[in-house]
Amino acid sequence: MTRLWLTFCSFWLLLLAISGQAETRHLRFVDQNGKPIPDVTVSFSYRADLPHPSAPGRSGAVRSDSEGRVTLIHPCGISTGSCCALVTPISYSISKLGYQFSPSTGSVPCQNPLSVEVTVAGIGTEFPKLATVSAANYKAPLTTEMLAVSFGSNLATQTEASQLPLPTLLAGRRIVIVDELAKEHLAFLLFVSPTQINFVVPAEVASGLATLALKDASDQILGVSFITVLPVSPGIFTANADGQGVPAAVILRVRANGSQEYEPVAQFDATLRRFVPLALDLGPDSEFVVLSLFGTGWRQVRSIAEAEVTIGGVDCPVEYAGKQPTIEGLDQINVRLLRTLIGMGDVTVEVKFGSASANRVQLKIK
Repeated sequence: MTRLWLTFCSFWLLLLAISGQAETRHLRFVDQNGKPIPDVTVSFSYRADLPHPSAPGRSGAVRSDSEGRVTLIHPCGISTGSCCALVTPISYSISKLGYQFSPSTGSVPCQNPLSVEVTVAGIGTEFPKLATVSAANYKAPLTTEMLAVSFGSNLATQTEASQLPLPTLLAGRRIVIVDELAKEHLAFLLFVSPTQINFVVPAEVASGLATLALKDASDQILGVSFITVLPVSPGIFTANADGQGVPAAVILRVRANGSQEYEPVAQFDATLRRFVPLALDLGPDSEFVVLSLFGTGWRQVRSIAEAEVTIGGVDCPVEYAGKQPTIEGLDQINVRLLRTLIGMGDVTVEVKFGSASANRVQLKIK
């Protein structure tokens, strides 16, 4: 009965919000010249005191768009009645690295009028913006313990690669990530150059919106990224280091006598000046072949049951999905190549972990 009541209340609150019966607060952020300020983080929270101890409050964050706009909607909006008695006003705070805002806080009450426009003035400086993505497929968002890369210009005055254990200061540079809980974390650096910095996202970074700052040894900010951190964000490394085509992978052939041999999946085409798929021979019925794909961003999965791999539209059994044991931040997934793939030729490999999909890669099967 309690579960039914919670389901009914949740549906009722959602219905009110989507039917226009909620106060809507439109925030617009502008600088001292009236120009919009993008990437402003608005952190919000409210509590839904439904009649059950497991009914939680809600908190999160949103970020202003290129026009400096954010919209917050109260899940009630009727000034009297049980909904307002159960849901507190939405309280929010405003922040962006390098800016001060007035006002810096506010709330969205449960009352009319239904739509309110609020202009928030910000005074500050835009830092140079970095493009920060997965080092495997060059896409956002990020996740914890993944290999990531930030691109920009004039990021450092020298080029330096690290050794184990990975440092948090390299070539006079460090990366600081402030997560949605306002906690600071130092990233582990692999490579620093004037145009790119490769690093491992710390394991402790909370999921949600985060701000990444590149700093020098004296703590001066040289560039920023406004990133999103998800529980899982898979990316597969490719042989041409562009996130496309043939993967950075190997196959393991296991013969009937128990002997094992690793074989490549790619060959270099001198005409195209690219690696292309090498036709894979799955051998006789007495052998089996396992494909090992290497990437980053999926070690957080709790079991291989969360992993799904299709090759040429054929569901192939996953035998391992997790950390690659020898390289920091590198992940691995092992997949049995079924004999129904024989003769398919060029095939697309699709890897999913729940709703999170990796970049598609290509193989060739004899």
